[in-house]
Amino acid sequence: MLNTPTSLPTGVPTRLAQVAVTASPVAIFTVAANQRAAIEHVQICNTTNSAITLNVYIGSAATAANALAYGLSIAANSVTQWPMFQVLNGGETITVSAGGLGLTITISGFTSI
Repeated sequence: MLNTPTSLPTGVPTRLAQVAVTASPVAIFTVAANQRAAIEHVQICNTTNSAITLNVYIGSAATAANALAYGLSIAANSVTQWPMFQVLNGGETITVSAGGLGLTITISGFTSI
């Protein structure tokens, strides 16, 4: 049986982050302490001639236990679309890192939900 949501997200649609991903984990978005946010869509662009791996973490630390994606291979000269719905609570972060330079990540969603 298909799960049907009982309500749609509310809040302000926004671009939560857009950055060039580095090899070291970097927090690219932090939810304000008194708010919540939701990721609705992630787009990753690889501007190089080689595949690059991507790691995305949500929560309080960039650890395997908080990995939303780990070692995700993004093909050379491509754009990967990643639709999803993931809620972040106040104080939680989105942290990213990559196996090399050349990835740009754009994350869209809602704030104050």
